[in-house]
Parts: sequence; C-alpha cells; structure tokens
Amino acid sequence: MKRVAKNLLLIGAIYFTYKVALFGIIFYINNSSYQYFDDFKMEENYGNDMSSTQVIVLGCSNSRYNFDYKLLNQKPNVCSVHSVSTKATYGLYITLKKFINSKWNQKENIVIVDLPYSLYSRDQFVLPTKETLVHLSADDYWKVAKSFPRTFFSYTSQISLFNPIISDYFKGAIKNAVSGKGSDATYADLSLKVNSNPSFKPDYINSSAPYNSKMHFIRDVDTNTGYLEDIKSYIANNIKCKVYFSLPAINKDNNSLSNSTINTISSVLKPINNFKNTQFSNEYVYDQWYHLNKRGAEINTQNLLKALSGLRISQLPNFETVVQNEN
Repeated sequence: MKRVAKNLLLIGAIYFTYKVALFGIIFYINNSSYQYFDDFKMEENYGNDMSSTQVIVLGCSNSRYNFDYKLLNQKPNVCSVHSVSTKATYGLYITLKKFINSKWNQKENIVIVDLPYSLYSRDQFVLPTKETLVHLSADDYWKVAKSFPRTFFSYTSQISLFNPIISDYFKGAIKNAVSGKGSDATYADLSLKVNSNPSFKPDYINSSAPYNSKMHFIRDVDTNTGYLEDIKSYIANNIKCKVYFSLPAINKDNNSLSNSTINTISSVLKPINNFKNTQFSNEYVYDQWYHLNKRGAEINTQNLLKALSGLRISQLPNFETVVQNEN
C-alpha cells in the first residue's frame, strides 16, 4: 500500500513539474522576440467621448454587427455609446479583462453585457488557444484559479504538447528562434481603438446577401445556475460601472437553444430584453447566426433604446424623452 502511495506521489510530482515547466516556457516565449501567433485582430470600438456618460456594449463580434452606433450616438449630449469586443475564440475571461482594464471602467458609466450564448458555457471561460496563451499572464491564471478553480484545472489539463494548438504554438516559436528573425506576426493588441465610422461590406449595408441557415448552427449551451452566479459575481467585483445584461440577437431558425437554457440565463442575469425580441429571420441575418445585417441592426438598436428607456437610469436623465421623440 505504501509503495502504491509512493508511486502515485511520484507520478503527481512529475506531472506537476511538467506543467510548471510548460507554462514557464510559454511565459518566456511571450516575453521574448520569438513569440508566435497568427494575425489576430481585435474588433475595434465605435463611439466618441463627447458625453460625460458612456454606454458600452460589451460582447464579441456580435456587438459590432448587431447595433447601429451612428444611430445610438445621434444624441451625444445624452450619452455616447461604444462597443468593446473581442473574438469569441478569446473566451470570456479575456473579453472581460479587456474592458476591466479600459479607461471606461468607471462608476459613472453603463455597461450592456451582450455576449454570445456560447460564452455562458463553463468551458468557454478560458480556452486553450493561441490567443489565451499570448494574453494570459501568471497573475491572470491566479485570478482564474481563485474565482473559477474547476475551470482553471480543466484549462491547465488541456495545455499539453499533445494538443495540436499548443504544439503549433511551440513549433512557431522554435522556427523563429532558429531563423533568428523573431516574430513577423501581428500582435493582438488588447488596447482600445476608437473608430466612430465603422466600415462594412456593401452586402451588409444593402442587406442584399441572403443568409443560408445551413452555414452555421448554434447548439444548446452547457451552463447552470451556479456557474452563472459565479460569472455575475465576478463581473460585479471587477467592473465598476452599472451593469445590465442583454440577450444577444440570433437567427431564429438556426439554433437549438432549449427553453431550460434561456430560462436559466434569464432567471440569474435578469436581462433587459426578452428572448422573443432577439430572434431574427434570415432576411435580417448577415454571415453568422449571431451577426445581423444593417436592417437587422437597426431593429435591434431600436429594441435596445426602448429597453434602456424603460429602465429610467439615473445616469441618463433625458434618455426616455429622446426615445419617445425618436418614435
């Protein structure tokens, strides 16, 4: 029995040493000239700083496509509306980190959390991808371990040389080290980029490209009340602004979200909208099940304006009058 226990301890020690060495090498690569990653481009942010109150729509690429920021910013004396987003492949932690570290994380501002449903799944908090390897520091790992220990251990278990994504990461770094050229790839900057004139392709503007429902499909989300409560608590402890949750716009004919999932998310996060108003037919959808075209974005924007108006937010004393006048 003692021999078995001794062998188990030895295996555990070897495994722990392997993981520590692996992460040590990753941290070294990220701080060297041999860092390797693809041409990741963060979504830009739209809006301006003309108002004392900033409203930020926080999400992934859906927050860029699904709202008309020109329309939202027509009344700069009332508020300025921005989008802060990342690619969904960055996972929820990095998406939140981008905003938490931004200049807009101030108590006088308002955040509308409009995340794709996939990011409410536990396995999407931190992802074993090149993006997370680049942007997660030792401090980040410690924060994840403290707040989401189960998620942390699941993530670290996937960081292995047998994982193709991780092995590609190391191969790229080795290639750069051997060549002596360093990385030629573009760094995925997490800093905020402001652009009040978002550019889209003509088929988005004209809403002329019919969406093919068979292109993409959203499956149900593996989430639960406990995990959602943890997310809500983490956001409350790290985001200084007044936070409201919003259910994201989706293609109504191209998903298998269960009533149980929607009810669970709604009961915990208390969104400012309802699921019915977030479903759009193909004529309003662009290139993904969660990307609206311009016509869809205009409708979704009006829905957001009405929802915000009904909240009677103290930071937006004139907002209700503005919306009534627009209608």
